[in-house]
Amino acid sequence: MDASSLANLGLFSDAERLCRQALEIDSKTIGTDHPSHSTHLRNLAGVVAAQARYPEAEVLSRQAIAILRDRLGDAHPNTRTVAQNLLSLLETHNPTAPDIPALRALLALSPPRGATR
Repeated sequence: MDASSLANLGLFSDAERLCRQALEIDSKTIGTDHPSHSTHLRNLAGVVAAQARYPEAEVLSRQAIAILRDRLGDAHPNTRTVAQNLLSLLETHNPTAPDIPALRALLALSPPRGATR
């Protein structure tokens, strides 16, 4: 069973363990600046957010978006997804975060999913 399935069942400890194992494997294989590593960070952020650990989810989401912006650019669908997730998290749990306007601008400037420029 994967981490997402475990989280959907409410087995957050098990889901978190799998997410952290994936991050550890990444660090030994593909490195911590690879876009796939950002996916594992995003997954872990979702698991910890589901446990109301919002500051930790924010840190993980920021790490994920930094990788994606650097490696894939602002317009990439994965970058947009993480930006939207982070923006939603901040607007709900840290509404005074100074980077909210920058995230809104990033999402406004990037094409929507499936669109081409």
